[in-house]
Amino acid sequence: MQSGRGGKHQLPRNPDTPQAPAPASPSSSAVAGGGISLGVLLLAGWAVLSMTSREVRHSQNGNLFVWPADVTVYYQAVQHLFREHSLYDATYVFDLPFTYPPFAAVVFSPMILMERKPLIVIWQLGSLVILFAVIAATLRQRGYKWPSLFIISIAGVFASFNLAAVHGNFFWGQINIYLMGLVALDFLRGSKGHLRGLGTGLAAGIKLTPALSAIVFVLERRWKPLFVAIGTFVVSVIAGCLLIPDGLRYWTRYMFETSRIGVQSNPGAHSLRGALYRWHNTDQIALWLILDVLVIIVFLIAVRGAIKHEDLPMAMCLSGITAPIIAPFSWYHHWVFLVPTGIVLICDISKGFALATQRIHNNRVRWFVNQCGGFLSVAIVSVAFVPFVNPYSVPAFRNLAYSESFDPTIIPGSYVGTGIAILIVVALRYTIESAVTSSTHAPQPSHTRQTAHTPRHSAQRRAPQKWGSPARSSSRNHL
Repeated sequence: MQSGRGGKHQLPRNPDTPQAPAPASPSSSAVAGGGISLGVLLLAGWAVLSMTSREVRHSQNGNLFVWPADVTVYYQAVQHLFREHSLYDATYVFDLPFTYPPFAAVVFSPMILMERKPLIVIWQLGSLVILFAVIAATLRQRGYKWPSLFIISIAGVFASFNLAAVHGNFFWGQINIYLMGLVALDFLRGSKGHLRGLGTGLAAGIKLTPALSAIVFVLERRWKPLFVAIGTFVVSVIAGCLLIPDGLRYWTRYMFETSRIGVQSNPGAHSLRGALYRWHNTDQIALWLILDVLVIIVFLIAVRGAIKHEDLPMAMCLSGITAPIIAPFSWYHHWVFLVPTGIVLICDISKGFALATQRIHNNRVRWFVNQCGGFLSVAIVSVAFVPFVNPYSVPAFRNLAYSESFDPTIIPGSYVGTGIAILIVVALRYTIESAVTSSTHAPQPSHTRQTAHTPRHSAQRRAPQKWGSPARSSSRNHL
């Protein structure tokens, strides 16, 4: 008997074989898009009201347009480079040195062609566009489509200013959002994107911390993007040393002088090493290294689980929040990967609520409950992110970010502690899911196994959908 995709002849069904109905697994495509949109819109409204309040506008440290000092450092550094043919022997605005690898100066070199004020405008607008693109790409990987994707992305850009990391990036004119965009090119376009690894390599060449994302390629066992990332980084090092007169001195001297970046006692320093320093009032090198190893182990478990579940956005986010934890020094504004992390967590929590409502047969009731679940998922993540709140958005939490006050003593480690907690929760989630999946796919008694007369497609219908992955439908969007 012949059969084709559109033919009349079909394999006969065995009447003795029970036909399980296809599970009503909720699509991640805006199953709770309305509830999530409402929650993020409320957060966006709060951020706009806070950032435009009279108190913040007249605050020297809260107003986003007072002094984007870091982009001014980049600008003055390239000016000095072309005048004096040196980069690292001078200080710039507020006596700040240039602390990035020499390749960063190569990337910044076109700044010499512009005036400072228009440069700052373009720089800040570029950060906004990239932030929007990362949020939209993360949502698209989670299966969201128009209009929920656009609404949540726009609202998410403004809502993210409630985070100290995002506010700090715009206040200082920092580069971290640009680096996040480069890394996102390798992870939010799927596992087989063209020249995957190039973004990570370029980001690491400009600033070292994004290099941790290359570990994901190793765990994926995708060697081509790994070699592309390594090769790009090596080329960036060579180019920096050849084009910048004192570029070699960065790799032999300045890279190891973390005090050039900042001191561990600074309240804006939020790495594990910085937290330990402020707890003990001394540098706990041995303890820091031991704890870093433990954090890396948890990170590897979590990323491995994400890869097994084909969840590259989560893997990217895990590397993005682990890097500032284990780094020798991290500023609070290095934590920009909290934005896509929050989006991923919101989408996954809302999908968990949707899975729990499948037994509700009334479509209207189920839709309403799902929207409530989406709104509640935004609330849950917002509460979990309280340690990262912008103090100018919620003045009551001012001490959590970068105030000089460290009472109670847990405050200096609030960033690091919450970041580690996220790693542990994600690692446990994937470990439990893998255990449940293994038990589900355990060998069944012979009388319940699929017989030769059972259509193959009926078994495929019963295959469980991976939680956190986009719906496997013909309409799935690819980046």
